[in-house]
Parts: sequence; C-alpha cells; structure tokens
Amino acid sequence: MKRKISVLVCSFLLLFVCENTYADENFVSKRNFGDLGFGTNVFQDRDDYERYLSLLNIGIEHVNTRMGIELTPYFVFKWNFGDLGLGINVFQDRDDYETYLSLLNIGIEHVNTRIGIELTPYKEWAWQYFTKENKYDINEIKHEKKRQSYLNLNIYWNVLDIDLFGSICRFYLGPFNKFNYLFFSGDKFFENEFIYTAGVRLGLGLQITEKIYFNLIGMEMGYRNSCGRSAFYIGGQVDFVFCILVWIGSAVKSQ
Repeated sequence: MKRKISVLVCSFLLLFVCENTYADENFVSKRNFGDLGFGTNVFQDRDDYERYLSLLNIGIEHVNTRMGIELTPYFVFKWNFGDLGLGINVFQDRDDYETYLSLLNIGIEHVNTRIGIELTPYKEWAWQYFTKENKYDINEIKHEKKRQSYLNLNIYWNVLDIDLFGSICRFYLGPFNKFNYLFFSGDKFFENEFIYTAGVRLGLGLQITEKIYFNLIGMEMGYRNSCGRSAFYIGGQVDFVFCILVWIGSAVKSQ
C-alpha cells in the first residue's frame, strides 16, 4: 500500500541562469533568478520522494558548477572596540553636522556570499545645525542635539573583498543598510525618533586569524531618513582605540 510523504521545503538559492530544465510527470523545475520560499510537497510514495531529492541535488551541483562557489555555510567574525565618526546630513532646508561614538561593534559575515550583519549595543550622537529666526534674518542661530541609541543594526554585502599586503589587510566595497532606534536623552525615551541609512560603503580591515577580522576605518554615503525627513548623508569612521594609539605614538615620537 502506497503511503504519502509530506515534506517541508525551505529554499534560498541565488541562481543567475540555469540552462537545463528537469521535468517528469510530478513536477517541473524551470529556470529562475532566485527563490526564497516555504512550502509542502506531497509525494505518492518514497520512490517519488527519492527522485525529487536526486533531481534537487543535481540542480544544486549545477548551480555550484556554474557559479564556481561552495554552498557549505562558513562564517567569519568581525569586530572592533568602537568607532569615532564624523558626517554631514544634507537636508533640503539645512545641513546637520554629526559626530558619534560607538562602543563594541560586533558582527558575522558569510564567506561565500560576503553578506554580513553588525550589532552595536551603544552609540552616542551629537548634531549641530543652524537656522534663522525668519527668512529675512541674516543672523543664524546654532542648535545642538545629543542622543544615545541602544539598537544599532547594519546589514551589508561586500561586493568587493580584496586581500592587501599579503592578506594582512582587506579592502571592502558594497551596499549597506543601517537602522538606529531606541534613542534616549538621559532617562527620556524618544519613541518616534529613528534613523535609516542606505547606500555604499568602503573601508579597510585587519585579518587577525582565519576567522576573526578587525574593522579599522571606513567611509559611507547614500540616502538617509531621519525621523521621516530625507537627506543625503556622507561620513566616515575609525576605530577609537586605533586613534588613541596613533595619538600616543605621535606624542612619543615628537618628544
């Protein structure tokens, strides 16, 4: 007596173009550019199920051959002590000058795809901008705003990741998405304040071991939405411990 087999399938395959099409009476596998899906496939008996797995393995091997990558999950750990950053937000009506200090940036990155995620538990912000009392007033008034954020997330894709100086240093370039929330000023929580930034970043990192990297310096630019207001953003950051060491070295050398 035949028995139906129900299988939950989760696929996340990045396919550029698969030339071959596999088909039989139960299903057809067509070419596509990518799938992220969840579903249930019901097979009449175990032979159908095993034939499905066999064709699925053929498809995976075909993708592996075409793209020249390994599909085995493999991650590296990226971190630094924290960043000192400078930036400017160009709004339609004014420019905001931004400084910030982050503490302990930690993240993981998938080696084959070079897609990674970073988390920062604490970030201190300071903004300065100028406004006029009215459009006829030539005297600009300086404004300052300070905040602390406790949810700081960065998702990125290093399209380029190049070894420099015998694999000691790495150069990266690619798109990113940052989201900052949970803004406080002292004990006051600003539930409506957030910052979303998307654009392109580049930077340098140090390879400590095969699986551990140290983020050293970087720059980024792109679109920013700050509490519902759009702006063009450009900025840079450097590990603050590295800044301290450079400052100490310069002071010692000058003596």
